[in-house]
Amino acid sequence: MPDSDGGKAVMPQSLIKEEHVLAALTADRGVSAQLISWSLQKFIEAGENATSFVICVQVEFSQNGKKERTNYIAKLNPLRGENWTDFMRMAFKKEIRFYNEIEPALTSQLKNGGLDALKIPRCFFASLQQDKEIILQEDLRAQGFQKYDRRKTMDISHATVVLQEMARFHASSFLLQAAESQDFHLKYDYLFLHWSNYKPKSGETYRVVMADSLDNARVLLETVDGYGRAAEWVESIKPRVLNMFKEHTTTTPPFSSVCHFDLVNNNFLFRYDEPGDPVDVRILDFQMCYVASLATDIAEFFYTCLSSHDRKTHLDRLLFIYFASFSNVLKASGKAIPFTYKELQDEYKAKFLYGVVAAICKLPIIVAEEDEIPDMDSYVDQKTFSNTQQSSMITMIQKYNNFQPRFLSIFKELNLT
Repeated sequence: MPDSDGGKAVMPQSLIKEEHVLAALTADRGVSAQLISWSLQKFIEAGENATSFVICVQVEFSQNGKKERTNYIAKLNPLRGENWTDFMRMAFKKEIRFYNEIEPALTSQLKNGGLDALKIPRCFFASLQQDKEIILQEDLRAQGFQKYDRRKTMDISHATVVLQEMARFHASSFLLQAAESQDFHLKYDYLFLHWSNYKPKSGETYRVVMADSLDNARVLLETVDGYGRAAEWVESIKPRVLNMFKEHTTTTPPFSSVCHFDLVNNNFLFRYDEPGDPVDVRILDFQMCYVASLATDIAEFFYTCLSSHDRKTHLDRLLFIYFASFSNVLKASGKAIPFTYKELQDEYKAKFLYGVVAAICKLPIIVAEEDEIPDMDSYVDQKTFSNTQQSSMITMIQKYNNFQPRFLSIFKELNLT
């Protein structure tokens, strides 16, 4: 993004100022903490976060006569130019207000029932200054949390801790909506914005982007023997992809929830016990949070994170893990469970295609190596971006053993082979 005088491009990391770091340090360690110095360090691979620039802030400070060090994770407006300006404003508004308003309200609902707070990173500082948005969060690596390899599917043990926390998130949302039913929509209007409706004509932009992603999938499927019917099906849903989104996110009262809406495997951190089993999770990145059917989150997680074998073999077990965790929150709060397990199964079956389409569009980016991910910073137009992604997908299905079964199995499950 060029500066206002037409000079050199402004880099996202330049948005971090010393007063921001000091504010985060004070919120974290108290007013007695004195900032000594701070520096920036690379934190994630290219492509791991398309809607923000993420970097580690290393901090040296003194407190009670001792020098100490700590880290914060900064999420910054990536400054991608006019094509992205309105979208980035919406995404940061969602996440910052989620941390400032929604998370405290949801956690309050959980604590009223004697339950733990939501398992998400603590936010120590956030600014919604337009086009200079910044979030400073805790660095969970210090507590032993680790990234999951985004190129691998999750096993049942990982899926279990995710579903338990996802259900707590959704259940606390159900309680909050019930408690604030009169003005929930007005108070949290940003939860009803999505990149398909956040400004005039954004629906058409969404349709074009999604249709192009589906077209890339069709081209790829046509290169694989036995997937002609799958290619035809993908082509058939292109004209109605926007309507499909609206249909599958439409809520009925028992299932209406604040949803994460981007539950892919690089948006989780896990902590492990001595034998290496996951025992705790943190959910990251709430830039897409949206009120929809809770089944959309479940479906997206199942189709982007799990293997086809586990989806088919353990579907009932996984849905019941979710249902039990959701029910526990309602019971602890003294509230009636709003749906039966059978009704949850039916809602999932009604909404699972949302997860299918999400996986078709997202898996190529999730599985790709760093140099194969389309560079969002050099985005010129949708056609160029689409052609680049199409080429990468064809390369990946030939190159990676883990991509082909993961992608193609989706269409086998739909009986399209």
